[in-house]
Amino acid sequence: MYLTLIRVKRFCVLFRMEAFRSAFHLVKARQCPFFYVCLNNMTCLFCSAGTQGQDHTAIYVTPTTISFRKALNEQSMSTTH
Repeated sequence: MYLTLIRVKRFCVLFRMEAFRSAFHLVKARQCPFFYVCLNNMTCLFCSAGTQGQDHTAIYVTPTTISFRKALNEQSMSTTH
């Protein structure tokens, strides 16, 4: 049982890493204008070149508040702690 739980956690981490990598490559290739990642203590916004007058990919990092995460949860958007 314990080994199965470890494998599930490892799969989830690998799945998230691949999803992030894929989204980031889409932004770099200008196939996606932006995406954001909301973590338990910060939010990162990734913007492709050409958005907001930028000639390069830009990353904006800002602290995430408990109120922001609560608002996301109220809209059925899950966050992890």
